[in-house]
Amino acid sequence: MPYCADAGKWDEIATVAKLPRNDNSPYKMCQVGYIYGDWKDRNQDYHKIHCILLDMKSVMRNYANDKNAQEELAKLIKG
Repeated sequence: MPYCADAGKWDEIATVAKLPRNDNSPYKMCQVGYIYGDWKDRNQDYHKIHCILLDMKSVMRNYANDKNAQEELAKLIKG
């Protein structure tokens, strides 16, 4: 899901919604949770739907040209 890591309201929203802040990452990616849809049983790992926040500025600047950004996103997806 897209978000703006530099937004002035992020701290307020993160506190209310109990979202993690990932300031250590230069790519501003963080996993906030996951769900299972009611259309499948929970027997397989791939039935899990992850919610990952991606700062769109960081993605546009780094993702296509930086293998480390791709690896960090892969780690978040593997969870």
